[in-house]
Amino acid sequence: MARSGTVAAVAVVAAVIAPLRLTLVPEVTSLPTVRSTLRPWLAMVGAEHADEIILAVHEAVANAVEHAGLGDGDVITIEADVVDNTVRVRVLDSGAWRDRPVDETRGRGLMIIRAVMDHVDLERLTGGTRIEMSRRVR
Repeated sequence: MARSGTVAAVAVVAAVIAPLRLTLVPEVTSLPTVRSTLRPWLAMVGAEHADEIILAVHEAVANAVEHAGLGDGDVITIEADVVDNTVRVRVLDSGAWRDRPVDETRGRGLMIIRAVMDHVDLERLTGGTRIEMSRRVR
């Protein structure tokens, strides 16, 4: 009985937590901000597996910083919310998709993201890239 009360409390808490929106400059120095902003927000919504969600978002932002060809004035936007006990995160950039040369020691970001999230959708847009990922809160 206590367990169902806990789940209901998490659902109520998640419903009253405001969505997260974070705009970053496309630099490696922005990566700690991703972790330090996302961790307390995930704690407020009661997200289990917060470390995995943070890892996935970190990888998505790192990919945008490194591969999107972003320049002065470009930004990376992170939007996160909770719907039906599922954390949904979108990472958007305004760069251009660039295929990289094959390097056997790198290129694991999307594989990591797909391994730790329940759902991942990557879309190449005319004006950038959008990756949407989700994971159940409990």
